[in-house]
Amino acid sequence: MNADLVLIDSTAWIEFSKKKPGESEIGDEVRRLIESDSACVTQPVIAEVVRGVKTESEDRLFKELFSMIPLRSMNDEVWSATYGHGRKLLEKGFNVKLADQMIASVAVVHGLRLFHRDSDYVNIAEVLDLDEYNFLSE
Repeated sequence: MNADLVLIDSTAWIEFSKKKPGESEIGDEVRRLIESDSACVTQPVIAEVVRGVKTESEDRLFKELFSMIPLRSMNDEVWSATYGHGRKLLEKGFNVKLADQMIASVAVVHGLRLFHRDSDYVNIAEVLDLDEYNFLSE
């Protein structure tokens, strides 16, 4: 269990990159997690964030941050869980994006808390044993 690590979703990373300290609770929470060595990342989050990078400075920022933060991998156990989680979610009426299923599965399998700004994870947590927290009202 990695109870002290928090998997940060791309929705929070994007908010973090757009706001200066003090301008956003989400951005400030990402900063707090980084500074306390509590942040971690996974390949689907990196892919989503890097896909949206618009400037060289953003690209450098994320390359540097992601190289310093622990990586929790999409290993075989996570892939297997993702298949089962997808079926379970559909059975309960939730048609969730595959990337969100993968990210949630990383959190569940690795025993991580997930920080996000995406209502899909609230729905996923109704079905799976996902420990999530968010600032959706911001």
